[in-house]
Amino acid sequence: AMKAVDQRDDIVAVSAVFAKDENSYDVETLESFKQHPTLNTFFTDSNLKVRFKSEYRNRDREAATIRQSDAWVNGTFLDFTSGYWNDIIGLDISYHRLDPISSNPRKDTSFYLDGHSGFDHGAIPAIKLRYNNFDFKIGRFMTDYGYGGWEYEIPLINGSSIRPLPITVEGALLSNKINNNFQLYALYTKRELGPFDTGLKWDDAKVGIRNLNNELLDEKPKYSIGGIWDSKKGTTLAVGSRYQEDVSNQFASKFSKVIPLNDKKMLKIDAIGLYADITGDTKQIVKKLPGSMDAESVYVYSGQLSYIQDKIVLFSAFGYVSDKIAPNTGITTDLTFVGDQTLDRIHADMFSYAFGSMYQFTPEFTAGFSVPITSGYLENEKIHKVEGIGLNFIFSYNVKNGPLDGVRFWGILNRSEEKREKDDGESKNYSNYDIKLVLQYDFDINYNSLYSYK
Repeated sequence: AMKAVDQRDDIVAVSAVFAKDENSYDVETLESFKQHPTLNTFFTDSNLKVRFKSEYRNRDREAATIRQSDAWVNGTFLDFTSGYWNDIIGLDISYHRLDPISSNPRKDTSFYLDGHSGFDHGAIPAIKLRYNNFDFKIGRFMTDYGYGGWEYEIPLINGSSIRPLPITVEGALLSNKINNNFQLYALYTKRELGPFDTGLKWDDAKVGIRNLNNELLDEKPKYSIGGIWDSKKGTTLAVGSRYQEDVSNQFASKFSKVIPLNDKKMLKIDAIGLYADITGDTKQIVKKLPGSMDAESVYVYSGQLSYIQDKIVLFSAFGYVSDKIAPNTGITTDLTFVGDQTLDRIHADMFSYAFGSMYQFTPEFTAGFSVPITSGYLENEKIHKVEGIGLNFIFSYNVKNGPLDGVRFWGILNRSEEKREKDDGESKNYSNYDIKLVLQYDFDINYNSLYSYK
């Protein structure tokens, strides 16, 4: 990032900071950055986010195409965000890599590795510009709310993944903060790599019309616009839309409201909805499919009610997916608040429900459970009924202070049973389990951390 600084005195000043003995930084030199007209915000507002993430996954889904998975991986994530030079231009660059610690060669790695080998998506650089209340970014950048860098989750603009890799795109992003309550976004996407695109390179990530073998037939960029209204008093409403020629049109919204009660009690209401229809050449491809995935449109809605009192949270949720959608449509229907590690919730005419609780036993340790229930059909023709019930035990331990401040250990232990109808009218029961364990260490290196180190 310092290559953007073209004045000799600035380069000398930067070099002086890092040339000091490792046990003593020159505080006066660091302080000088605050007053320097060029580096005032470019350096002092820069941040390097470092994440080391070790994740273990072991599961057995009897009815799934890929039944058994076993992988233990280690992730290294470096995300640098500069300030703005002369309050105009800055640089963001990221690098993410996954390497195997162990994996069973007789089992799948559940999209955690490139087969059984490590991989990365290369450097992810972007140039950013700022003018008044407008921010513009062009290049390759993350659009993953779960990995930071986004104040809000905006439907069809960004996503939120807890997988080892974030959602990244190649394109351009324009945002406008109209006031403290309202922001607008516009996103142009030419290439996209998601959490499941293990081993792929950017040349493989062009968006457009694809057949069912995921082969690109014609490039078609995505155009998305969205906005968020935040009352700053516990209510938010976000909307988004996406147009992709000859692929699909999508519209989505997300709502959240916190209702204070008394004595540290509150209610929280969340809702989400999506409508999408398939268009053009992709629609013609879908029409040739069997009835199991021939839907030309789909809608999804979901809601969740949470009761929060001091250290305990009680919640219930529901969701509905109208149709099973072909994988080449670019439409994601796994949006409901009902979560589970092994039960499918995106089949046809699929209702899902869940209830559960979380309790904070100590400031560091929280644990709880959720029980999901599903009911729907394996295909859009509604021939084979599928029903399921599961149990998830969730826990999280966060180190709050000391030399290990920033370390988090969390996991989900899952067990489920699913009943599926067969062609002869009889039903078959399937048993599933899933174990997910994550050890994560996050820390930042920035002006404040250097300045405070003595």
